[in-house]
Amino acid sequence: MLEEKFKLPVFINNDGDLYAYGEAIAGFLTFVNGLLDKAGSPKLDKNVLGLTLGTGFGAGIARDGNLFLGDNSIAEEMNSSYDKPDGSGLRRLIAKVYNLEDAAQLQKFLRGSTKEIAVPGSDKKVKYDQEMRIGIGISKIGTSKAISIGAYAFALNAVDKKGQPLADRSAECLCLNSRCCSRNAG
Repeated sequence: MLEEKFKLPVFINNDGDLYAYGEAIAGFLTFVNGLLDKAGSPKLDKNVLGLTLGTGFGAGIARDGNLFLGDNSIAEEMNSSYDKPDGSGLRRLIAKVYNLEDAAQLQKFLRGSTKEIAVPGSDKKVKYDQEMRIGIGISKIGTSKAISIGAYAFALNAVDKKGQPLADRSAECLCLNSRCCSRNAG
C-alpha cells in the first residue's frame, strides 16, 4: 500500500532494532573500538545490544555489522539460562560488565587481560585477550540520529537483498518504524 502511494521501496522495522544498528555503524561501537585500538588492545568488538526507553522498553542487536533479527524478529528476547533435555537448568557464560562512563572502569575494560602467547610450531608470539567483557555506556550520537542511520542502512541492505543493482542505492527510500518516519535521499 505505501509502496504504491509513494512509488518507493518501503521497509518496516522497530526503533530498538534500528537504534542498535545505527550505534553499531556510526555510534557507540565505533567509539569503543576507537578507544580499544588507541589502547593497543588486540580485541575489537563487533556486536551491539541496544536498549531504548521511550514509549516502552525496546532492544535490538547488531552482529558482525548486520542487524540481527533472529527468528520471528525477536532476537533481543534473551534469557540468562536454558533448560537441558532432563529439565535441569544451566547458566550461560557470564561476561564482566564495565561502565564505560566511569574512568576507572573504562581503563579496566581497555586493559582487559591481554597476554602474549606462543604460536605452537613457530617462534611467533601473539597477543591474546581471553576476558569476556561487555562495555556499557551512553550513546555518543543520540537516539534519533542512531535510529535514522539504522533505518537508512536497513533500507539499503533490504534493497540490495531484493537483487536491485547497487547503483539504485542512491534512489530515495522510505523507512518506517514504530517511532519515526524518515524519507532519506541517497
